[in-house]
Amino acid sequence: MELVFDGYKANRLWLDIRAFNTRAEALYQSISFCYEGTLRQCTHVDETYYA
Repeated sequence: MELVFDGYKANRLWLDIRAFNTRAEALYQSISFCYEGTLRQCTHVDETYYA
């Protein structure tokens, strides 16, 4: 993350994960990412919408 904030001078970095991917969520929170919200029905795959 140092490269993103110091090297590229970014103000924000985010990740998109599926709502059911709790292992990824736990990993990202363990390295200081914080949960800010859910985009409902943002992806459509095989006739199903996912958050």
